[in-house]
Amino acid sequence: MADDAKTTAQQAILEGIAKAAEELEKHSGPAQASGLKELAEAYAWVTFPSQPH
Repeated sequence: MADDAKTTAQQAILEGIAKAAEELEKHSGPAQASGLKELAEAYAWVTFPSQPH
């Protein structure tokens, strides 16, 4: 993955994490928590693609 594409993906995922965290504070529930976990895993995969996630 090219560095600029990686950085763009990381930034988009981080923005999604921030929005999901705000929603989790307002409306806590399993669906919101699951979505936040999936975004965190996506960030880990983009940041460290060679490691198992």
